[in-house]
Amino acid sequence: MPSPNDKFELYRQILERAWSDPDFKARLLANPEQVLAKEFNIKLAAGQSITVLVQTEPQNLLHLPPGPEEFIC
Repeated sequence: MPSPNDKFELYRQILERAWSDPDFKARLLANPEQVLAKEFNIKLAAGQSITVLVQTEPQNLLHLPPGPEEFIC
């Protein structure tokens, strides 16, 4: 299982790519499970799903994921 630091590094890589690559961002929004599995080797556990939201101004989001022992990636 990846460490919390490894998970945050993956998250950073996904964010950077989405910010710099419009095609990747569109694919990530359309089918996050497939894109994350294929391009980052992130496979969700059975019964898990993921939703990708794009933050818009002036809306602010604060995402509170499960604790580190439950964090999936």
